[in-house]
Amino acid sequence: MSNSNPRFTPHAVIVTERSVPQPMFVAAMIGVERLLRVDLDAAAPPLTFAGQALRAVRRRLAEWRSDQLPAFGRPIGVVVNYGPDRAVAFDMDGAPQAVLATAKQSGHVELAAAESRHLEPPHVRACGPAL
Repeated sequence: MSNSNPRFTPHAVIVTERSVPQPMFVAAMIGVERLLRVDLDAAAPPLTFAGQALRAVRRRLAEWRSDQLPAFGRPIGVVVNYGPDRAVAFDMDGAPQAVLATAKQSGHVELAAAESRHLEPPHVRACGPAL
């Protein structure tokens, strides 16, 4: 495994049924990173990363007391980012689905209020993760 970025920390991203959150303001208020990113125990062997990520998905669902993550829906898998140039997608059973040439990003949502004398809805822009 190559690690050309010394600051890179192995982590996982939860893949969900919706890549663009609905409603977006929920993802903006909670935070996409908080919903989709899973920090891994990098001191553990890399073979444990998929299991760590899947256990974290179950804990996250229990935290929300749902089978869905707010704004993103049901998890359908995880991508384990072993390095900036190597990631592996796994289904919810832990079976590898694809080897990726770059790390998967969790994406982000920005919420900005328009400055105006009229009451206008806030501007919301989503940059969802791509697999």
